Amino acid sequence: MAKQQDTLDRTVAFLQKREGIDKTLKIVRYTSRLIAAVSPPGSDQRKRFEALQSSVGTSRKAYRLGKFLQDVNSARKMKAWTSSSLALLELVAYAGEGTYYFLDQFLWLMKAGFIPKHNESSVSKVSAWAEVVGYAANIILSLNKYQQLVHQEQALARKIDSLWKVIKQSAHVQGCACSFARFA
Repeated sequence: MAKQQDTLDRTVAFLQKREGIDKTLKIVRYTSRLIAAVSPPGSDQRKRFEALQSSVGTSRKAYRLGKFLQDVNSARKMKAWTSSSLALLELVAYAGEGTYYFLDQFLWLMKAGFIPKHNESSVSKVSAWAEVVGYAANIILSLNKYQQLVHQEQALARKIDSLWKVIKQSAHVQGCACSFARFA
């Protein structure tokens, strides 16, 4: 029987459907930024691409409205709410990324002129630092996972080697004329 989804689960599932569009807008934004950077200073082309990248950047902020809920939901569903360093690091990653997306909504509202811009610089700095903290925690978690996978791969290679030795010995004892050298 499938587990019943609550409102937050359904909201997160809905929000994940727009990830592809956000990634496409990201490509358009950074391609525009690159073209503007290599265009002659003051040229019409440079101005157009700078305007495009700025507009797409603001659009992406609107598209990510509510995205912080994914991090809230992920933190809520963490398997190990323990005091282990990895669990704490995972919580820091969710908190950093979630804070970034939460504050990003206010930056979008400021850019749109809906709320006053007098705190825009401060909110932007806190948002950027939250993103850095979230990324740093995710990098450390990914390196830890990579290290675990390397250890698993090494253990599997040792098992395969010992199995080949058993197979070769068994074939030799039984007098099999097969050559396993080409498989090893």
